[in-house]
Amino acid sequence: MPARRSRKARGSGKTAIVVALLALLIVLGYLAYSGLFTTVTVTEADAGPFALMVQDQKGDYGQTGRTIGALRKTAKAAGIESEAGCGIFLDNPREVKKENLRAQVGLVIKASDKDKVRRLPAEIKYKFLPQSKCLTAVFPFRTKLSIMAGIMRAYPALQKAVAERKLQRVPALEIYREHVSITYLMPIVPKEGK
Repeated sequence: MPARRSRKARGSGKTAIVVALLALLIVLGYLAYSGLFTTVTVTEADAGPFALMVQDQKGDYGQTGRTIGALRKTAKAAGIESEAGCGIFLDNPREVKKENLRAQVGLVIKASDKDKVRRLPAEIKYKFLPQSKCLTAVFPFRTKLSIMAGIMRAYPALQKAVAERKLQRVPALEIYREHVSITYLMPIVPKEGK
């Protein structure tokens, strides 16, 4: 009898190890699928022009998805087709308190819908960004975790490129094409006095 118990104990120990390894593989697979291990390459490219339907947002950047969702409903009701979600994040969360963070959040739309946007409530604005030379990084957008992974991977690469090229640090435009990609566009602005 004691020999049987020890075999059962060994068997259950092996099962626990296999289950733990499978769980680890699933978690690592999900992280990889979400893009956490993606190498980010920064390039220079012409981007735009962009027609945007935006709303000012103050507070936690984590509310961006809800703001975009609400604007999508408003746009649909007004007959405005959106091509993608977007955000321009004006403050660095490492330097500004969460409740004071400022952003312009919204949708990439057709320029021909400008008048429809202007008929919406005053807090929703039309914004046009002309074509400009930008530092560009593209990250996969496969899960909600992709957004956080993109922030962790793309911004350090963009900041390194800004420093290497001796550029002025400016807010980036993030364009979210769900289940496809997040594109980070940072206009190239030479440092003043350079």
